[in-house]
Amino acid sequence: MRYSACMTNSASHRGEGASGSAHRAAGDEVADPSGTRWQRAAIHLGGFVGPFVGQSISVVLPEFSRSFGISVSLAALTITAYTFPFAVAMLFSGRLVRGFSPSKVVLVAFAVICAGAVGLMLAPTWWIFLTIFVIMAIANAFTTPVLQGIVKRITPDHELGTALGTFTAMQSLGVFSAPLLAGAAALISWRLTYLVVIASVVFIFLVRVPMLTPAPRRVAGDNERVRWGYMSVHMLTFLILGAGVVGMPFAVSLLAAERFDLGSAGRGAVVMCGGLAAFIFSRFIGRAVDALGVARSLALGLGSVIAGLLCVPLSSHPIVIAVAWALALVGMQAVQIIINMLVLRSPGGTELLSTVLAFRFFGAALAPVVMMPVFTASHYAAFWIPAAGAVIALGLQLAVARRAAARRAS
Repeated sequence: MRYSACMTNSASHRGEGASGSAHRAAGDEVADPSGTRWQRAAIHLGGFVGPFVGQSISVVLPEFSRSFGISVSLAALTITAYTFPFAVAMLFSGRLVRGFSPSKVVLVAFAVICAGAVGLMLAPTWWIFLTIFVIMAIANAFTTPVLQGIVKRITPDHELGTALGTFTAMQSLGVFSAPLLAGAAALISWRLTYLVVIASVVFIFLVRVPMLTPAPRRVAGDNERVRWGYMSVHMLTFLILGAGVVGMPFAVSLLAAERFDLGSAGRGAVVMCGGLAAFIFSRFIGRAVDALGVARSLALGLGSVIAGLLCVPLSSHPIVIAVAWALALVGMQAVQIIINMLVLRSPGGTELLSTVLAFRFFGAALAPVVMMPVFTASHYAAFWIPAAGAVIALGLQLAVARRAAARRAS
């Protein structure tokens, strides 16, 4: 009610009549920050939930496989079973729900996720667990992009970058806090991890997100042409980073277990260092891009990824692995923010962003399938092959940046 009142009062102060009401219905609401503080917290927590679920078994694969009597390699495919359907559904989820209230869409999706979390705690067989996991992945495809749309609609333009940066940071925290919490839960039962999901969704339902009307259908201008050459480079970069970094916590965890005989909690702590570093530094990356420029920032970001991946298998101590992994994660986070910014600034960027981002998740889905056999054959190759891919991505991105600069200068 307070949110509605804020909107009504704001309209009256601007002297808007029927046209003002129609304009707000079109999706340009800006909420009172003090009145929606908890609702913003619910939005950010919603960004945390989906990635948390996706990585919830990444460091407990040995315990997970023993629970269901399956091999570790088959258990690793469970991660792919979550990430791949999520990536596919995300390609078109925004278009499917365009005519519905985004607030209601995410609440329905979170209801499915909450019920699924209960099901994961009780699943008696791997196939039942897998089925529920896939359903939750598809439901999450209707939270991640829709929540970012809500953030855009309730945030003033001059604060949008900070708001989206916070949302991205919470996603990173979800991805890489899951290993620590799952590892700690595995001391009793890895299934207890999903109590975090249930508690988070209960909070979201109690607080609710701002209630918004459906966004209007927009007709794209015919004079804007998408530069698919540039977009393909961004998609390839996300695919490489997804497979070589985002989808690799399981490999970092297994390496820490085999080399240093770390338990589930220790493995989770090592992997968690990367997510914590990404969470801490993500808010400052945008400022660095403004100061250094896109080309230098991309070089630093991908350079950090390359250095981190090269150092992980050479590490002689768990702390060294944690630092190297954190370096790779911070670099990956920087590249993601820069590419998101470049896509949004390009023709048709708003509509294309979810499609470009989907390749990050496609890569993460491929990681257990492609990299697990490589890891089994050679721990070094499992990290150095993605590092080589990052070198290729760096060359392509710098070439694109030079062409874009030349185009602007001409």
